[in-house]
Amino acid sequence: MKALLRLSASMTAMVFSWPSAAQDASPRSGLPPPNGVDLIATGSALAAFGVASYATAPICKTSVVVAQEQSSCFEVSLIVGAPFLAAGISLFVVGAMQHARYAAWMRSHPAFFGLSIAPTGGGSLLGWGARF
Repeated sequence: MKALLRLSASMTAMVFSWPSAAQDASPRSGLPPPNGVDLIATGSALAAFGVASYATAPICKTSVVVAQEQSSCFEVSLIVGAPFLAAGISLFVVGAMQHARYAAWMRSHPAFFGLSIAPTGGGSLLGWGARF
């Protein structure tokens, strides 16, 4: 139980430390803030693992698992799924907030808004589009 508390405390501290790093990329500095895609992807994967752990927990109460181990199997499935689901949702929310800040930054910096990269047969092509 102590290990679970330590894990949840360290995950919470890790999640809440990311926005402070994003403050370095303020609108005045001209640097783009983090786009949050990495946190959204990581949060989605962790949440999916937590949901899968919860979804497979009822299998422990069937004849697939030996009768003596059904209750411990069910408890382990729920205990393992909880931190993954909580961490996944937290990371997804923080990533979505970072992506919203990034999208607002992109709208306020139109020079970067029109940049695009496209693959070609001999390498890649950098393009810039603007509207008049």
